Amino acid sequence: MADLAAGKSTGRRSPLIKPGSEDEIQATFFEWIDLYKEQKGFYRLQACYAIPNVGSYARAQNAKLKLTGRRPGVPDVHLPVESADGLDGGLWIEFKKPGEKPTAVQLEWHQRLRNLGHRVKVCTSWTDAANIVIEYLGLLLEKL
Repeated sequence: MADLAAGKSTGRRSPLIKPGSEDEIQATFFEWIDLYKEQKGFYRLQACYAIPNVGSYARAQNAKLKLTGRRPGVPDVHLPVESADGLDGGLWIEFKKPGEKPTAVQLEWHQRLRNLGHRVKVCTSWTDAANIVIEYLGLLLEKL
């Protein structure tokens, strides 16, 4: 985990996650979260979670997810904690592969969340996301 703390991916992945994918970026970000979330002063990281809002599900599962509140465009990750400066009521992160942009539906959600007092960021690397969290929470960590 020393590599991860230094900003280098460990490269350990499930065969279910394609190298270079958005899933890989997000999984590495959560490796970083898991590295620090139990340490003194970093307990707020324990509240960070992913929203499994997309995927290839069976038709019945898709119907069930829609009926139970699945909303296309919702950002990938949520940290429901107030920012260190008290200006934002939560942080949302949308992960994209480098060169990809959010869809129109995603941008609508981003604006809706900002209008409600939340911070929304689009990240193309796990280190970008980690640095945003470090800044957002005012963590005593050097940026990656």
